[in-house]
Amino acid sequence: MKRALISKLSLGFAAGSLAVLSHFAAPLAQAESITLKLSHQNSAASAIHDGPMKAFIEAVEERTGGQVKIEYYPAEMLVKASGGLAAARRGVADIQTVVTSYHGEALPVSNLYMLPGAHESAEEAALNFLNDTPEYIQPELDRLGVKMIGVYIGSPYVLYSHKEIKSLADLEGMKVRSPGAVMSHILSDAGASPVSLAAASMYDAMQKSTVDVAAHTIGYLGDVVNIYETSGSKDGYIANPGAGGFGTFVVLMLMGNDTWDKLTPEQQQIVQEEGHKLGIEISKNYDKQDSIGKERMLDNNVKIVDWDASAQEELQKVIDAAWLSEAARVDELGFKGTELVEKFKNR
Repeated sequence: MKRALISKLSLGFAAGSLAVLSHFAAPLAQAESITLKLSHQNSAASAIHDGPMKAFIEAVEERTGGQVKIEYYPAEMLVKASGGLAAARRGVADIQTVVTSYHGEALPVSNLYMLPGAHESAEEAALNFLNDTPEYIQPELDRLGVKMIGVYIGSPYVLYSHKEIKSLADLEGMKVRSPGAVMSHILSDAGASPVSLAAASMYDAMQKSTVDVAAHTIGYLGDVVNIYETSGSKDGYIANPGAGGFGTFVVLMLMGNDTWDKLTPEQQQIVQEEGHKLGIEISKNYDKQDSIGKERMLDNNVKIVDWDASAQEELQKVIDAAWLSEAARVDELGFKGTELVEKFKNR
C-alpha cells in the first residue's frame, strides 16, 4: 500500500495559518463583545478533546481581550451529533462539531477523507485537509452557507475480533461494525455483514456477539473501551492491513455564515487561527492514543495480525475501486472528486 507523506506545502500552509496573525494578540478595542456557544459531541472528560478545547476557548478570549467569550456544551448537551450540520447552519450552536459521516449527502467531498488507505496518521490527514480546503472543500461549504474554523480527523481504523483475520476473505460471514458507507460496500463485497453501530455500543455488542468484529482506532479500542475485556476465555486479535487501515472519521468545526458575520474581521481571523490549532492538536492526540492503545492491547495478550503482501495487494485493489467509485460520485455532484483522490495517491 502506497505510503502517504505530508507534503511541504501542507506543512507550510498549516504553519502559515497558525502564525500569520500573531499581531492581533492585543485587545481589539473597537469591537463589541459577543458570546458564542460551542457544542461538541464528546465528553468533557475525554483526554483527547478536553485540553485542546480549553486551550482554544482561553486563547480566543485572551487574544480578543474578552470581546469574544465562549460557552462550552460538551457531551451533546446542546445538540445531538446527528443534528450537527443543521445546528451550525441555523445558529442553534455558534460553533458546532460536525461528524461528516452523519451528513454524507451534504458533505461528500469532506467524506472522501474517510476513505480506507487515504492517510497514515491523524495529524497528516488534518494537515492535508487544511491544505486542500481552498480548492476542494470550500465550494462544498459555500453551498451549505457555513464557515469551517477547524477540522480533526481520526487515525486509521483497525479491526478487533476473537478470531484471526489475515485477509479480506476471512471476513466472509462475519458481522462487522462499519465506520461508513464506503467501508460497508467493501465489507459486503468481501461477504461480510456490515453493521451500523455507535462506537460507544461496540463493547456491549462484542460481549453479546451481536457483532463479530469491532472497527475503530487501536487507541480507542485499547485505551477507551478496553475491547480486549470482551474476549473472556477467547483470544483477541487486531487485524493490521498496513498503512492507511480501514478508513477513519472526519469532524469539522463549523459556524453558520450569519454567526460568522457577527464577528469583526480581526475576530474572525483569531477564531479561525485558533480553530486550526485546535483541530491539529486533537488529531495529534489520536495518534498518541494509538501508541497507548496498542501497548495495552499487547499487555492483555491481544495478537497483532499483520497482513502479508498478497493480502495487502488484494485489499489495495478493492480500495482503488472504492476510491474511483466515490470520486466519480462526487464529480457528478459538481465537485472535484477525481482530482482530489489523485492527490491522495500521489502524496
